[in-house]
Amino acid sequence: MLSRLFLFLCASAWLLAQQKPAVTPAAFAKWETLGAGDLSPDGKWLAYSIRRVNTDEELRVASVNGAGKETVAAFGRRPVFSDDSRFLAYAIGLSEAEQDKLKKAKKPVEEKLGVLNLGTGETMVIEKVAAFAFSKGGRFLAMQKYPPQAPPPPTPAPPDAPKDPPGTTLVVRDLQAGADATFGNVSSYGWSEAGTFLAMIISAEGKTGNGVEVFNPASAQLRVLDSGAALYKGLAWRKDSNDLAALKSKPADLTIESAVSTDVQVQIYGTTAIVTGLDTISGKNKGESYTNRWLYMDVWVKRSGRWQCVKTYSTLANKK
Repeated sequence: MLSRLFLFLCASAWLLAQQKPAVTPAAFAKWETLGAGDLSPDGKWLAYSIRRVNTDEELRVASVNGAGKETVAAFGRRPVFSDDSRFLAYAIGLSEAEQDKLKKAKKPVEEKLGVLNLGTGETMVIEKVAAFAFSKGGRFLAMQKYPPQAPPPPTPAPPDAPKDPPGTTLVVRDLQAGADATFGNVSSYGWSEAGTFLAMIISAEGKTGNGVEVFNPASAQLRVLDSGAALYKGLAWRKDSNDLAALKSKPADLTIESAVSTDVQVQIYGTTAIVTGLDTISGKNKGESYTNRWLYMDVWVKRSGRWQCVKTYSTLANKK
Protein backbone atom coordinates (compact mmCIF):
# COMPACT_ATOMS: atom_id res chain seq x y z
CA MET A 1 0.00 0.00 0.00
CA LEU A 2 2.81 2.42 0.93
CA SER A 3 4.67 1.59 -2.27
CA ARG A 4 1.61 2.37 -4.34
CA LEU A 5 1.16 5.69 -2.53
CA PHE A 6 4.82 6.54 -3.09
CA LEU A 7 4.52 5.78 -6.82
CA PHE A 8 1.38 7.93 -7.04
CA LEU A 9 3.08 10.89 -5.35
CA CYS A 10 6.09 10.54 -7.63
CA ALA A 11 3.92 10.44 -10.72
CA SER A 12 2.03 13.53 -9.53
CA ALA A 13 5.24 15.42 -8.86
CA TRP A 14 6.53 14.48 -12.31
CA LEU A 15 3.37 15.75 -13.99
CA LEU A 16 3.47 19.01 -12.07
CA ALA A 17 7.08 19.47 -12.99
CA GLN A 18 6.31 19.38 -16.70
CA GLN A 19 6.38 22.88 -18.22
CA LYS A 20 2.97 24.16 -19.36
CA PRO A 21 2.82 25.32 -22.98
CA ALA A 22 3.33 29.08 -23.30
CA VAL A 23 0.62 31.28 -24.77
CA THR A 24 1.69 32.31 -28.26
CA PRO A 25 1.08 35.85 -29.60
CA ALA A 26 -1.34 34.41 -32.14
CA ALA A 27 -3.40 32.74 -29.41
CA PHE A 28 -3.26 35.82 -27.20
CA ALA A 29 -4.63 37.96 -30.04
CA LYS A 30 -7.77 35.80 -30.14
CA TRP A 31 -8.72 36.35 -26.50
CA GLU A 32 -12.26 37.63 -26.34
CA THR A 33 -14.02 40.17 -24.13
CA LEU A 34 -17.78 40.29 -23.80
CA GLY A 35 -19.12 43.79 -24.40
CA ALA A 36 -22.38 45.46 -23.46
CA GLY A 37 -25.68 43.90 -24.53
CA ASP A 38 -28.93 45.39 -25.80
CA LEU A 39 -32.33 43.75 -25.31
CA SER A 40 -35.12 44.19 -27.85
CA PRO A 41 -38.27 46.06 -26.64
CA ASP A 42 -40.26 42.81 -26.56
CA GLY A 43 -37.49 41.06 -24.59
CA LYS A 44 -37.04 38.27 -27.15
CA TRP A 45 -33.71 39.25 -28.73
CA LEU A 46 -30.27 40.08 -27.39
CA ALA A 47 -27.54 41.90 -29.30
CA TYR A 48 -24.06 41.90 -27.75
CA SER A 49 -20.53 42.65 -28.88
CA ILE A 50 -17.39 40.52 -28.76
CA ARG A 51 -14.01 42.28 -28.73
CA ARG A 52 -10.65 40.63 -29.29
CA VAL A 53 -7.14 41.68 -28.34
CA ASN A 54 -6.19 42.00 -32.01
CA THR A 55 -8.91 44.73 -32.32
CA ASP A 56 -11.19 42.48 -34.35
CA GLU A 57 -14.77 42.69 -33.14
CA GLU A 58 -18.16 41.30 -34.03
CA LEU A 59 -21.81 41.75 -33.15
CA ARG A 60 -23.85 38.71 -32.20
CA VAL A 61 -27.64 38.56 -32.19
CA ALA A 62 -29.45 35.67 -30.54
CA SER A 63 -32.92 34.72 -29.44
CA VAL A 64 -33.30 34.82 -25.67
CA ASN A 65 -35.03 31.42 -25.59
CA GLY A 66 -32.24 29.85 -27.66
CA ALA A 67 -34.40 29.19 -30.71
CA GLY A 68 -32.93 29.63 -34.17
CA LYS A 69 -29.39 30.30 -35.28
CA GLU A 70 -27.25 33.06 -33.82
CA THR A 71 -26.44 35.87 -36.27
CA VAL A 72 -22.84 37.08 -36.36
CA ALA A 73 -21.88 40.39 -38.01
CA ALA A 74 -18.16 41.03 -38.40
CA PHE A 75 -17.16 44.51 -37.16
CA GLY A 76 -20.78 45.26 -36.24
CA ARG A 77 -21.32 48.00 -33.65
CA ARG A 78 -23.89 50.44 -32.22
CA PRO A 79 -26.94 48.12 -32.52
CA VAL A 80 -30.41 49.71 -32.38
CA PHE A 81 -33.69 47.76 -32.26
CA SER A 82 -36.84 49.13 -33.87
CA ASP A 83 -39.70 49.83 -31.46
CA ASP A 84 -41.74 46.95 -32.86
CA SER A 85 -38.79 44.52 -32.39
CA ARG A 86 -38.94 43.52 -36.05
CA PHE A 87 -35.60 44.96 -37.13
CA LEU A 88 -32.10 45.57 -35.82
CA ALA A 89 -29.89 48.21 -37.43
CA TYR A 90 -26.17 48.45 -36.75
CA ALA A 91 -23.04 50.09 -38.14
CA ILE A 92 -20.44 47.93 -39.89
CA GLY A 93 -16.86 49.11 -39.46
CA LEU A 94 -13.54 48.05 -40.92
CA SER A 95 -10.57 46.16 -39.56
CA GLU A 96 -7.65 48.14 -38.21
CA ALA A 97 -5.53 47.03 -41.16
CA GLU A 98 -8.13 48.25 -43.67
CA GLN A 99 -8.44 51.57 -41.88
CA ASP A 100 -4.67 52.09 -41.95
CA LYS A 101 -4.60 51.26 -45.66
CA LEU A 102 -7.29 53.84 -46.44
CA LYS A 103 -5.63 56.49 -44.29
CA LYS A 104 -2.27 55.97 -46.01
CA ALA A 105 -4.02 56.36 -49.37
CA LYS A 106 -5.70 59.53 -48.01
CA LYS A 107 -9.13 58.04 -48.55
CA PRO A 108 -12.06 58.39 -46.13
CA VAL A 109 -12.86 55.62 -43.67
CA GLU A 110 -16.58 55.00 -44.13
CA GLU A 111 -18.92 52.57 -42.42
CA LYS A 112 -21.79 50.54 -43.83
CA LEU A 113 -25.20 49.88 -42.34
CA GLY A 114 -26.62 46.46 -41.64
CA VAL A 115 -30.37 45.92 -41.20
CA LEU A 116 -31.39 42.53 -39.83
CA ASN A 117 -34.97 41.27 -40.19
CA LEU A 118 -35.37 39.43 -36.88
CA GLY A 119 -38.33 37.44 -38.15
CA THR A 120 -36.74 36.05 -41.32
CA GLY A 121 -33.04 36.32 -40.45
CA GLU A 122 -32.36 38.20 -43.70
CA THR A 123 -29.77 40.99 -43.62
CA MET A 124 -29.40 43.85 -46.05
CA VAL A 125 -26.25 45.98 -46.19
CA ILE A 126 -26.28 49.61 -47.32
CA GLU A 127 -22.99 51.22 -48.33
CA LYS A 128 -21.60 54.53 -47.02
CA VAL A 129 -24.04 55.29 -44.18
CA ALA A 130 -22.77 57.76 -41.58
CA ALA A 131 -25.84 57.88 -39.29
CA PHE A 132 -29.27 56.27 -38.98
CA ALA A 133 -32.44 56.47 -36.89
CA PHE A 134 -35.71 54.53 -36.70
CA SER A 135 -39.04 56.34 -36.55
CA LYS A 136 -41.32 55.76 -33.58
CA GLY A 137 -43.00 52.41 -34.19
CA GLY A 138 -40.14 51.18 -36.38
CA ARG A 139 -41.75 51.33 -39.82
CA PHE A 140 -39.35 53.90 -41.29
CA LEU A 141 -35.57 54.13 -41.16
CA ALA A 142 -33.66 57.34 -41.95
CA MET A 143 -30.12 56.82 -43.29
CA GLN A 144 -27.70 59.70 -43.85
CA LYS A 145 -24.90 59.15 -46.33
CA TYR A 146 -21.33 60.41 -46.12
CA PRO A 147 -20.53 63.68 -47.89
CA PRO A 148 -18.58 63.40 -51.14
CA GLN A 149 -14.95 64.36 -51.07
CA ALA A 150 -14.66 68.00 -52.08
CA PRO A 151 -11.48 69.71 -53.31
CA PRO A 152 -10.09 72.44 -51.04
CA PRO A 153 -11.38 75.96 -51.84
CA PRO A 154 -9.07 78.13 -53.99
CA THR A 155 -9.00 80.83 -51.31
CA PRO A 156 -9.47 80.07 -47.59
CA ALA A 157 -12.48 81.61 -45.90
CA PRO A 158 -11.94 84.29 -43.23
CA PRO A 159 -11.63 82.80 -39.73
CA ASP A 160 -14.72 84.70 -38.52
CA ALA A 161 -16.89 83.63 -41.47
CA PRO A 162 -19.93 81.50 -40.51
CA LYS A 163 -19.40 77.82 -41.17
CA ASP A 164 -21.75 76.32 -43.74
CA PRO A 165 -22.19 72.64 -42.74
CA PRO A 166 -22.19 70.40 -45.81
CA GLY A 167 -25.45 68.69 -46.66
CA THR A 168 -25.50 65.05 -47.73
CA THR A 169 -27.97 62.56 -49.14
CA LEU A 170 -30.66 61.30 -46.76
CA VAL A 171 -32.62 58.14 -47.58
CA VAL A 172 -35.87 57.29 -45.79
CA ARG A 173 -36.78 53.63 -46.22
CA ASP A 174 -40.24 52.20 -45.66
CA LEU A 175 -39.31 48.84 -44.12
CA GLN A 176 -42.85 47.60 -44.61
CA ALA A 177 -43.12 48.38 -48.32
CA GLY A 178 -39.42 48.39 -49.19
CA ALA A 179 -39.67 51.82 -50.86
CA ASP A 180 -37.15 54.68 -50.53
CA ALA A 181 -37.54 58.46 -50.49
CA THR A 182 -34.30 60.36 -51.15
CA PHE A 183 -33.41 63.95 -50.24
CA GLY A 184 -30.30 65.94 -51.06
CA ASN A 185 -28.19 68.46 -49.12
CA VAL A 186 -29.46 67.41 -45.68
CA SER A 187 -27.13 68.59 -42.90
CA SER A 188 -29.22 67.38 -39.95
CA TYR A 189 -32.53 65.61 -39.32
CA GLY A 190 -34.76 64.38 -36.52
CA TRP A 191 -37.94 62.38 -36.02
CA SER A 192 -40.85 63.85 -34.10
CA GLU A 193 -41.56 62.05 -30.83
CA ALA A 194 -44.65 60.39 -32.32
CA GLY A 195 -42.62 59.34 -35.36
CA THR A 196 -45.10 60.89 -37.76
CA PHE A 197 -42.82 63.58 -39.20
CA LEU A 198 -39.16 63.85 -40.14
CA ALA A 199 -37.65 67.34 -39.96
CA MET A 200 -34.63 68.19 -42.11
CA ILE A 201 -32.25 71.12 -42.42
CA ILE A 202 -31.19 71.75 -46.01
CA SER A 203 -27.68 73.12 -46.48
CA ALA A 204 -26.76 73.60 -50.13
CA GLU A 205 -23.67 75.06 -51.77
CA GLY A 206 -23.91 78.84 -51.89
CA LYS A 207 -26.93 78.68 -49.54
CA THR A 208 -29.22 78.24 -52.57
CA GLY A 209 -32.25 76.31 -51.36
CA ASN A 210 -31.29 76.36 -47.68
CA GLY A 211 -34.17 75.92 -45.28
CA VAL A 212 -36.18 73.71 -42.96
CA GLU A 213 -38.43 70.99 -44.38
CA VAL A 214 -40.79 68.44 -42.86
CA PHE A 215 -41.55 65.09 -44.49
CA ASN A 216 -44.48 62.80 -43.71
CA PRO A 217 -43.29 59.36 -44.92
CA ALA A 218 -46.72 57.73 -44.54
CA SER A 219 -48.34 60.16 -47.00
CA ALA A 220 -45.13 61.06 -48.92
CA GLN A 221 -45.89 64.77 -48.36
CA LEU A 222 -43.05 67.29 -48.11
CA ARG A 223 -43.55 70.75 -46.65
CA VAL A 224 -41.10 73.67 -46.66
CA LEU A 225 -41.37 75.56 -43.35
CA ASP A 226 -38.75 78.20 -44.09
CA SER A 227 -36.12 78.88 -46.75
CA GLY A 228 -33.59 81.53 -47.60
CA ALA A 229 -29.92 82.35 -48.12
CA ALA A 230 -29.11 81.71 -44.45
CA LEU A 231 -27.59 79.06 -42.21
CA TYR A 232 -29.97 76.83 -40.23
CA LYS A 233 -29.09 74.69 -37.21
CA GLY A 234 -30.33 73.55 -33.81
CA LEU A 235 -33.23 71.43 -35.06
CA ALA A 236 -35.41 70.39 -32.08
CA TRP A 237 -38.90 68.91 -31.60
CA ARG A 238 -40.92 69.86 -28.54
CA LYS A 239 -41.65 66.93 -26.25
CA ASP A 240 -45.15 65.42 -26.56
CA SER A 241 -46.06 67.64 -29.52
CA ASN A 242 -45.39 68.38 -33.17
CA ASP A 243 -43.88 71.80 -32.43
CA LEU A 244 -40.54 72.30 -34.17
CA ALA A 245 -37.81 74.88 -33.59
CA ALA A 246 -34.62 75.75 -35.47
CA LEU A 247 -32.08 78.56 -35.44
CA LYS A 248 -31.65 80.78 -38.51
CA SER A 249 -28.68 83.09 -39.11
CA LYS A 250 -29.13 86.69 -40.18
CA PRO A 251 -26.92 88.65 -42.59
CA ALA A 252 -23.99 90.37 -40.92
CA ASP A 253 -25.03 93.72 -42.43
CA LEU A 254 -28.58 93.49 -41.04
CA THR A 255 -29.10 94.56 -37.42
CA ILE A 256 -32.23 94.86 -35.28
CA GLU A 257 -32.20 97.73 -32.78
CA SER A 258 -35.74 97.49 -31.43
CA ALA A 259 -38.83 95.28 -31.68
CA VAL A 260 -42.13 96.37 -30.13
CA SER A 261 -45.47 94.55 -30.20
CA THR A 262 -48.63 96.68 -29.96
CA ASP A 263 -52.41 96.37 -30.48
CA VAL A 264 -52.31 92.84 -29.07
CA GLN A 265 -55.72 91.15 -28.88
CA VAL A 266 -56.52 87.66 -27.62
CA GLN A 267 -59.72 85.77 -28.43
CA ILE A 268 -60.34 82.41 -26.74
CA TYR A 269 -62.66 79.76 -28.16
CA GLY A 270 -62.60 76.86 -25.70
CA THR A 271 -59.20 75.20 -26.12
CA THR A 272 -58.23 77.42 -29.07
CA ALA A 273 -56.99 81.00 -28.90
CA ILE A 274 -56.32 83.58 -31.64
CA VAL A 275 -53.69 86.25 -30.94
CA THR A 276 -53.35 89.26 -33.25
CA GLY A 277 -51.10 92.30 -33.07
CA LEU A 278 -48.65 94.62 -34.76
CA ASP A 279 -44.86 94.22 -34.56
CA THR A 280 -42.71 97.28 -35.24
CA ILE A 281 -39.10 96.37 -35.97
CA SER A 282 -36.37 98.97 -36.47
CA GLY A 283 -32.69 98.68 -37.28
CA LYS A 284 -30.13 99.10 -40.04
CA ASN A 285 -29.64 97.26 -43.31
CA LYS A 286 -26.30 97.89 -45.04
CA GLY A 287 -25.96 101.10 -43.05
CA GLU A 288 -29.43 102.38 -43.96
CA SER A 289 -32.04 102.79 -41.21
CA TYR A 290 -35.33 100.94 -41.64
CA THR A 291 -38.62 100.42 -39.83
CA ASN A 292 -40.92 97.56 -40.75
CA ARG A 293 -44.41 96.96 -39.39
CA TRP A 294 -45.76 93.43 -39.44
CA LEU A 295 -49.36 92.38 -38.81
CA TYR A 296 -49.42 88.92 -37.29
CA MET A 297 -51.88 86.27 -36.15
CA ASP A 298 -50.95 83.29 -33.98
CA VAL A 299 -53.12 80.23 -33.40
CA TRP A 300 -52.74 78.60 -29.97
CA VAL A 301 -54.15 75.27 -28.76
CA LYS A 302 -54.41 74.14 -25.15
CA ARG A 303 -52.89 70.68 -24.70
CA SER A 304 -52.37 68.86 -21.41
CA GLY A 305 -53.04 72.04 -19.45
CA ARG A 306 -50.66 74.33 -21.37
CA TRP A 307 -50.99 76.61 -24.39
CA GLN A 308 -48.93 75.78 -27.49
CA CYS A 309 -48.57 77.87 -30.65
CA VAL A 310 -49.45 75.70 -33.65
CA LYS A 311 -49.58 78.26 -36.47
CA THR A 312 -48.25 81.77 -37.19
CA TYR A 313 -49.22 84.15 -39.99
CA SER A 314 -47.60 87.52 -40.73
CA THR A 315 -47.71 90.14 -43.47
CA LEU A 316 -45.80 93.38 -44.05
CA ALA A 317 -48.16 96.26 -43.24
CA ASN A 318 -45.97 99.15 -44.43
CA LYS A 319 -42.34 100.03 -44.76
CA LYS A 320 -40.36 103.20 -44.05
